[in-house]
Amino acid sequence: IIPKMTDDTYTDGYGTWVATVFKLWDSTDKAMYAFDRDLETLFSTGLDENKNPTMPCYVQIEIPSNKQFYIDGYTIVPGKSPPTTWKLQGSDDGENWETVDSQSNQSLDTEKSYYDYSVPLHKAYKYYRLFMTEYQSGKVRCNLYEFNLYGYSKDDVTVTYPSPSPSPSPSPDP
Repeated sequence: IIPKMTDDTYTDGYGTWVATVFKLWDSTDKAMYAFDRDLETLFSTGLDENKNPTMPCYVQIEIPSNKQFYIDGYTIVPGKSPPTTWKLQGSDDGENWETVDSQSNQSLDTEKSYYDYSVPLHKAYKYYRLFMTEYQSGKVRCNLYEFNLYGYSKDDVTVTYPSPSPSPSPSPDP
């Protein structure tokens, strides 16, 4: 669903997408690295004032205001220190979050491999985020090469109603 982003704010035919991360490793990192479809760039979490990795952290996407996407899955491409426990969350306002999927004790052992997760059908949200609470022990920071959502736009759904077959008999009077 999320386009190949070239900046933290990206505009395409659907509208403007906004990527954010809480907290980045350093000033050279960008949230869009999670959405740029480039396995040579990755985003990493930051450090607190005591130089400890900041957990929890998240990567978030804001959907253009004129679109609604229903999510039925997502993918994660781990870096060398991937998350092990997280929630996929959705929000209408960016403040109040509902959990769409929850994973714990995951072993994303193969760097630059795609790990796919399916989710039950939920409502369409304006914001989606991967809220990570734990990552591989012994690592300095948590990082990902890519995060993306699978699903469809409500505009892509066509509902058709079949004509009865055979036709009712006798035909109703007007």
